[in-house]
Amino acid sequence: MKKTLLTFLLLMVGFFATGLRVQASDIKVAPVRNETEYLGREYNPDFDKLFDDFTRSSLTDVTGTGLWWAYNETDEVTGARFTERPNYLHVNYQGDSGSRLDNPIYKAASAANTEGAYPYLVFVMRGSNGASIEDLTLLFRYDDNHNDIPVPFTELVDPDGGLLPELTENYQVYIIDILNSLDGKEYTGEGETAIPAGSEMVGFHLVSASESVGTIDIKEVYYSKLVNTMGYEEGVNNSLLDKFDRVDPNTGNKNVYWCGSTGRIIGQHLLLDGSEGLAHYRAAGYEAGNPAGTFENFVLRVRGETGLEDVMIAPFYVTDEGEVWGEAKALSALVGPDDEVVPSLSTNFQNLVINFEKNGWDKNINGFKFETTDEVVYIDAVYFTNMEYNAGSIRTEYPKLNKQDIIIFDNFKREAVGATSAYDGNNPVALAYGFEFIISYTGIERLSIVDDNLVFDCTENDAHIQYTAVSVQRSNDGTYPNVVIKYKTSDGGSIANFRMQTIGPEDTLSEVVWANGGLKSGSGLATATENQDKYPYVTKDGYNYLIVDLAHSGLGTDPQGFHLFYSGEGKLWIDDIFFAKEHKDVLDEESKIVFDDAERDEAFPSDPETINKWWLGGEGVTIEDGALVFDFANGEHVYYQGAGKPGFNNKDNPRQYLLLRMKGEEGTDFNTFRIETISPDGGPLFFNASTAVLMDGSTLKTEDLTTEYQTFVIDIVKSGLPADFEGIRLIAGDWGSGKIYVDEISFIDKVSEPLLKEGEYILFDDAERDEAFPANPESINKWWLGGEGVTVEDGALVFDFSNSEHVYYQGAGKPGFNNKDSAYEYLILRMKGAEGTDFNTLRIESISTDGGPLFFNAGGVVLADGSILTTNALTTEYQTFIIDLAASGLPRDMEGIRLIAGDWGSGKIYVDEIAFAGANSSLKAIEALLESSVVPEKLSTPTDLTAEYANEQLTVSWTNVEGATSYTVFIYRGEEVVKTFTNITSGKTFTKSELGLANDTYTVKVQAIGDGENFLDSDLSESSSSFTVNIQTEPQPESCAGCNSQSFIYYSLMLLSACMVLMIRRRKA
Repeated sequence: MKKTLLTFLLLMVGFFATGLRVQASDIKVAPVRNETEYLGREYNPDFDKLFDDFTRSSLTDVTGTGLWWAYNETDEVTGARFTERPNYLHVNYQGDSGSRLDNPIYKAASAANTEGAYPYLVFVMRGSNGASIEDLTLLFRYDDNHNDIPVPFTELVDPDGGLLPELTENYQVYIIDILNSLDGKEYTGEGETAIPAGSEMVGFHLVSASESVGTIDIKEVYYSKLVNTMGYEEGVNNSLLDKFDRVDPNTGNKNVYWCGSTGRIIGQHLLLDGSEGLAHYRAAGYEAGNPAGTFENFVLRVRGETGLEDVMIAPFYVTDEGEVWGEAKALSALVGPDDEVVPSLSTNFQNLVINFEKNGWDKNINGFKFETTDEVVYIDAVYFTNMEYNAGSIRTEYPKLNKQDIIIFDNFKREAVGATSAYDGNNPVALAYGFEFIISYTGIERLSIVDDNLVFDCTENDAHIQYTAVSVQRSNDGTYPNVVIKYKTSDGGSIANFRMQTIGPEDTLSEVVWANGGLKSGSGLATATENQDKYPYVTKDGYNYLIVDLAHSGLGTDPQGFHLFYSGEGKLWIDDIFFAKEHKDVLDEESKIVFDDAERDEAFPSDPETINKWWLGGEGVTIEDGALVFDFANGEHVYYQGAGKPGFNNKDNPRQYLLLRMKGEEGTDFNTFRIETISPDGGPLFFNASTAVLMDGSTLKTEDLTTEYQTFVIDIVKSGLPADFEGIRLIAGDWGSGKIYVDEISFIDKVSEPLLKEGEYILFDDAERDEAFPANPESINKWWLGGEGVTVEDGALVFDFSNSEHVYYQGAGKPGFNNKDSAYEYLILRMKGAEGTDFNTLRIESISTDGGPLFFNAGGVVLADGSILTTNALTTEYQTFIIDLAASGLPRDMEGIRLIAGDWGSGKIYVDEIAFAGANSSLKAIEALLESSVVPEKLSTPTDLTAEYANEQLTVSWTNVEGATSYTVFIYRGEEVVKTFTNITSGKTFTKSELGLANDTYTVKVQAIGDGENFLDSDLSESSSSFTVNIQTEPQPESCAGCNSQSFIYYSLMLLSACMVLMIRRRKA
């Protein structure tokens, strides 16, 4: 009894340990670098520990921070201090910097004061380094169709009518009386009516004179109704434009149309100002530190004033011997967890990950010392990390796009960009292509259309370019989760310098999000970098698909348009912008193998073969209403297990998915449920460990079990179970309690699509000849061909290395018979082996740069379905192996191939076909869809409209519009449409009965109707000249024969009434 109990307890410990171990395996370690860039580490509060973020009000007051102390080393050392609280905009203006409208000191626009509700525009700012209000000009903007009104700052007035004060080194509140500062001025514009300037304004530009030099700091910008406002306060009297509570000054609040500055935002940082000598800061604490050595690394979020600065860092420890400072080391020499030196400082913040032990420091640290001399450095935060993250909550694979259902927002198949520098609702290019407007507020001269691409050109000017377009008719109704931007770069351009903002219904704006980590392709999955290794959406001509998950990128779900920004170096080419859905796999019901449907009276019948099982058993499981019931209300150990006969298991013809249809009783603990397969290394798979991977790539969570039946489709291999097995074991209980119902256990595949693209196939060698290496290789379409130890037998190349000889085949194909130009995705090898052949020795090299070798025994041969080719896959029967070249590390654009066997091991391999083939990928399908699709053009408006009314008939004519499928004719009485005639093919005469018009005066308008694919409906035509309907009615004759029906009915009713009265009187008599 004691031994049984001990065994059971040990089993329970094993279950718990396994459960915890699998659960812990869901925690992954992130890299600090990928193939192209340094990633660093963003602070993750779930896994990292903050040492100091420098957001407190005082450097030395560390109350509530977990620090013991923080200060400068001596009173004389003053170079370490906090930047001012809160954030502010810091602008050094000189020359073009600050003096241009596209590079101002500051600019902003919003809808807040377009009605003139706020009489005052307020700046809270200061100046230094020679700054003066005499350098400044404020340009008021009424709207995008009128010119801005420039007013020198020295001529602006406050609410009392007085001039504004000179800048000082202290912040002052500049209250600008908008109306009186613009007294007597007008907003004018070409072709626009002049508008007297008042308090109404949409925005402004604050600029400097090009010959002036100075520094301005701006803390707040807002509109106000208060004559004595002393700073922004929430409430109806103020409307905030900016308080600079972000990093990038060119990305504003959601309610701001646009904003920008040539300066930068100074946040709440630790400033090591060593410009006059040594700058020193040190801090320590037990709660804030890493005294237990829990974390292997610390992160320094840091930037320099000009770049390439250095910082000396020393760790602080409290030991049994007392307080100890570790060896001080230069940041420029420190390494991260990847053993690589951290990047040099730049003018932008970077999150530099520094490993304690790899730099010779103990990780049981309590504090730090930071010093710099003759340089200026900003530290934004210090925190500890093990680089861990929850893989279960982060997407790891890029979405596979639905190749049939997209909405093209713009494909730029037009001759000109069509952008205006200000809003123009009548922009002919915008209207012709179905846009409400196309605008470029900044850098319009550096935008162009080249080969149906929108090109942002920063080759000679690195300032940002903005492109804005809105199209209601091609908007996203919220059902397309992704926007995809097909792009490439040139001349040193980088997608990392691209950012975007969405425009939703009623002009709602998202935040501006950058492509260098901000844009996401799914939860936690940053969009791919350009030409990222093994990324499936890179075209042969060098375009990349930037797949942006709108919701996870914080861009809203129903955009009608975009603000696109690019800056930095080189050119960005955008070929297409379209909305897309993710491909959803569909189960192939015909492939289903039902293992158990529980349609019986008892869970474990005495003869299991009656339900197609070799054997079946378990404990604590019953049958109820056609379901297996796992009742562990008191934490019992309950289980079900069985092995299916051929055709009723997953061994002989394994399916990809395990299907479980389940529900749970209210309060059931799903944590205890686990799966084992009846096979070696068959589990257990714990449902509480988030490792059961579902068909859509998500992980099964314990909270997913409900009181209603649901079907869980589990990817067998991705969940860590073996692919082929005879049976299954389901276990519940031991800890936790509840009742689980399982009414179906099945194995099933998804509906599969052909792997190969029809028509994309190049036969390289089929061995249909007498000798392996003919004297004239051009006779078999080769430039050259050679090898050793390879013969031809029954139409196959035979690699005979029975005695471990070195045998090889190599050749280069002529154009049309190689893969250089087509660059198809797959290499096809049709092969078999003699009995006992060692497949380990086969390897592939491509006749190209960096072309292998690829060893078959190294686990690096990736097949088209994503699986890895194993050496035991070779059999004595021919099989076709479809190898994914890029995924296997081989180049696609190869002229030829080299196959090698032998040297070690022995055997004989037959290869009867070598070919290249194209993948039937969603990328190709979408490419074809994009190529064939057109953004429909709006039809021209019908002209030369005439409407002639005569003899109670109306004849309407107009000049036909090319591309129109029909016309709609509208008849107006004043502004009201009283008649509509559709599907009219050309000018027509309408009869009196068709018209049915009362006497009045009318006009006609006509609209050309498009097919909706190539052409959109036109605007309404101008009104025709008016016509009058005046139909005379004939008078009624006086004889009875001419009585109208109403009179007849009236007299008939009178006569009937009289008769009824007479009858009633007779009865009474």
